[in-house]
Order: sequence, then C-alpha cells, then structure tokens
Amino acid sequence: MSPSNLDPGQFLEQEDAAAVVAPARDLFSLLSRSLKLPPTIAALVTRKTGDRVLIRPGAEVAGDDATEVMFFQTAPLEFRLERSGVTSADRYLCDGAAAVSVTIIPERSEAESFRNAVLGSRRVVRMDAIAQHLEQEAGGALARFAEEHSADDLIDGRHATDAAVAVREALTTVCFQAGLTLTDDPSVSFDSEGGRAVRSKEAKVARRLDEQAAQAQLEDALSAARSKRVGELESTMDRLQSLAAESPGAALPDLLRTFSESERARLYTALFESQDVAPATRWLVAAVADELVFFAPGQLERPARRIRMSGEIGALRSIQVASLSGGEYRLLAGAARGVYELGPESSSAEVCYSAVGLGEVRGGVNAAAVSDEDVFATHSELGLLRWNRSAPQHCTPCCVDLTTNARAVRNVRIAGDRVFFSADDRIVSVALDDEHDRRMYTGSGAVITSLLTAGTDLFAGNARGEVLHWPDGSTGAPQVLHGGSRRPAESLALVSGGGVERLFYTDTTLAVFARVLGDTFTCRYHAGGQTLQRAEAAADLVVAMDDPRWSLLVWRSNQPDRPLANINIHNLTDHSIQDITLVPLGA
Repeated sequence: MSPSNLDPGQFLEQEDAAAVVAPARDLFSLLSRSLKLPPTIAALVTRKTGDRVLIRPGAEVAGDDATEVMFFQTAPLEFRLERSGVTSADRYLCDGAAAVSVTIIPERSEAESFRNAVLGSRRVVRMDAIAQHLEQEAGGALARFAEEHSADDLIDGRHATDAAVAVREALTTVCFQAGLTLTDDPSVSFDSEGGRAVRSKEAKVARRLDEQAAQAQLEDALSAARSKRVGELESTMDRLQSLAAESPGAALPDLLRTFSESERARLYTALFESQDVAPATRWLVAAVADELVFFAPGQLERPARRIRMSGEIGALRSIQVASLSGGEYRLLAGAARGVYELGPESSSAEVCYSAVGLGEVRGGVNAAAVSDEDVFATHSELGLLRWNRSAPQHCTPCCVDLTTNARAVRNVRIAGDRVFFSADDRIVSVALDDEHDRRMYTGSGAVITSLLTAGTDLFAGNARGEVLHWPDGSTGAPQVLHGGSRRPAESLALVSGGGVERLFYTDTTLAVFARVLGDTFTCRYHAGGQTLQRAEAAADLVVAMDDPRWSLLVWRSNQPDRPLANINIHNLTDHSIQDITLVPLGA
C-alpha cells in the first residue's frame, strides 16, 4: 500500500496490514484539516517541533503542525512462527510451530518503540514483518524445548502448556522492546515424519495382534449367536404363518395389531430379516457436478460408468427415474436452467429441455417428471415449467399465479392424469389437460421438502422434519406419521414386500427410517453416527447420502444394523453429491 493518497478506511480493509506511515501533506488539505480514526486504528502523530502524540481509536487526528502520521492496528494480529529441523530428545527431526497473537500497544512510548524497532525506515508494515521480527526468539525456544522431550510427547502435545510458557517467556523481552504485547498464550505444536513412521509401524503390529485375538473371540460369539438366532426366527416365522393361514383375506398389519407393541416389533423384525431379497435394482445413480455416476449393486467399490452432462443449461442439481405408459424407464437430470433426458443404458444425454431464456438463476431444477407427451420441472426461482417432448427448446411456465411469490417450488410428480408439486407449505394438484383444474393440499404449517404419491394417498415431508399423510384423496389437515426433529425431511419412498408396505424417509438425523403403513412399527437403518440427508429405497437396497453430501451409504434391505458399503464420492470426483436415485431392473 502506497502511503500517498492514504485512506485509513482502505488501510483497515487490508487484513494483513499492521502499520502505515504517511506524510501529513498527503492526508490534510486547506479544506480538510482533520480526519476521524476507525474504531480499531490508532495514530502516532509527529509534530513540527519533533515531539509525538498518540491519538486513540475513534478520535480525530488534527493536521495542524503535523509532519507525518503512523497509523497502526490495535486489534490482535495473529500469525504462525515456525522452526523446521529441530531435534527431539530421542534424536528425531521435528517441525515446530507456535500460533501467536500480539497487539501493538496504543500508548505513546510503546508506539514509538514499535516505530523504531519494527517500522524503521519503511512506510508499510504487514504482519509478516512482525513475524520476522519475532521468529528468531520463538524458533530458539521451540528448538530448546524439543531437545528436552521425546518425539512422541511432542507430537501428542503432552507438554503443550509448558511449551507455550517457554515460547511466551522467549518473546516477552523482544515484544517489550518493540511496543508489542502477547494477547494470549501461544498455541504450540510439533510434528515429526520420522517419529510418526515408527509409531505407525509399532501400532500396526499391535493392532494385528489385537485383531487376531478379537477375530477368534468374534467367531466363537457369532457361532453361538447364529444358533440362537436361527431358532428364534424359525419360531417367530411359524407364528406368522399360522396367523396368515387362519385369516387368508386379512392384511398382515391388521393381524399383528392383536399383539403387544414389543411382540409386533419382534415379528416385523423377523419378517424383514428372514426374507430372501431378490435383486430389484439395476443402477444406483448419483448426480455430481456435471456428470452422472453409475454403480452396479454387485460392484459398489467402483463406478460402472460416468456420463458427462454438458450444455447451455448448466451443471446438475437433481436426478429422478420415471416410467412412461409403456413401461419404458427414463432418467431426468435437473440442471441449473433445464432438464436432460436419457435412457438408463445411454452413454450421453438424448434430449436437452432448455429454460435458458427465462432469466438469470442461482439455483436449479430440484425435481422433474415425464409423461408420454410432456416433461415438467420445478425450480424455486422459475416456478413450474413444462415442455412438450417434441419441442424441447420451448419452455412454458405453468400455474404462474401460484408460484410467482413462492419461495420454494419443489417436488414435481406425475400420477395418473394429474401433476403434483409443492409451493411453500402447500401441495398443488393440476390436471394435465387443464391448468385451471386444481386441488390444494394444506395443513403442513412448514415448507414442503419431499413428496410421494401412492394411489389416492399423498405423503409429504416438511422443513420441521414431519412426515405427513393425506389418505384417500383428502386435502385438509393431514395425519402426522412422524413428529420430526426440526430439520428437513428430505426424502420419501414406498416399498412393498412380505405382505406389508413400508414408507422410507429421512429427517436429517442418524438413520433412515422405514415405517410399516397401517402400524406404528418403525425400523431404523443405522449410519454409524453419521447424519443423513437424503435417501432412496427399493426392495433390495437402501441408499442415503451423508449430510456433507460427500459419501453414499448403502444397506441391504434386510440388514438394517450396518451399511453394506460406504462410497466416498468426493474422493472420486472432487465434488459433492447433488442427488441420488435407484433405477429398477428391467429398465
């Protein structure tokens, strides 16, 4: 920063600036003979007589009789002081570092000391200059401390407090001479590549021995547990089969309601865990930045293929799978300003539905749906969009009166001859052939974050984490299936099997939930302490993304206790996950 044309405001904006000296002639004019200091800047003013006066932060600096002004920060200045190649007591090379916070003391004599010791003949001092002024003393203290302690103790920080005291004592004199004061104890750390290598080797040997002993114990325990569990499952399944034989037309949840809650839990658990799950999923697909990443269920350790999706409509935001009336499956990849359509086995986008001409956007298409003739998409900034599949460049906004003032337009779905979407806390159903034929589903009380249609029933999650149910075409106050955690319920999926229907959902907590419809029993797919954001479910697999959106967790549907796989998408692509879907077999 040049001292000419100095503006104290500009000086304050530079994060690494510590002090600046400016001639009075560059600061004051005939019409402006004073300036006001910002709240964290002080000034040392040199008069024509040679004496100096300190002006405190927030006060005014008068230009009369001034020859130059040193502006300096009074807020703490934080930096690291490092010393490489120090030697520990057990002769390992180490690198030491001290995180230091100092303040230029806003007193006249201390400011003069800083001016003489640090600034010298320079006009500008940044934090690195102060660090250079202190690093010799700090480095010496780090070296001396390292010589007195083992590499293990240094790396683990067992004597970090003593190290901080040593560095502080070493810096006390040099800080005093330079008009500085330490605002807090230094934070000292050491590392040693050689020391860590030896520790790692020793730890591996110890871990291998422990693993061998633990494996032997585990095999014994598993063998005993299998024998006991098989007997319990056989007894439980005998009870279920007897019930079904006695009441051939009854639904399983109705039969089980005659049991106590704890008995029902054991029966449902036995039912789900003992099922032979047939393959039902062709692909697990993740939308990541500008590509779709495909995983085969039997080979989750690496992608089966990756498809780049590039074009004028921008990067990906969502991914859904939908079926046409003839049973053909299509993938719909929502982007910033439109939708890509392709088949599950395609190697590139087959159609690009563009909304480029509708204005600038910051978000993207959060959901898309397809019928034989049309593609629909929801976009919180652009609303509900519609394209005829024969005219992908012609985009028509729909239900504009409902979406113009809505903050969240999401979750488009097609069911039968109607299209469903959410606008803030309402769900709207519109006839495909008549935009004015509308139904409103109300009673959420919070923004709708997920939506699922199932025959005449409607399910939704909201921003409070609640899972709601509008049964048999009702549009008023919904049933509350899940009370919520005040974090969004991001996804819903319905899976049938074993004579029951299960509603899968997440509420940004530590599990995927699966509730038996017609009962209160809920199974949890545990994530090992990881918070989950979104999930998809099929008869054979359950998949969820973690809250940072870096990894995918995959479970077999009959093994909820622990994930089958944890796929780190961030390591694979250097990007976070936008959305996930499961493509059925036969697609």
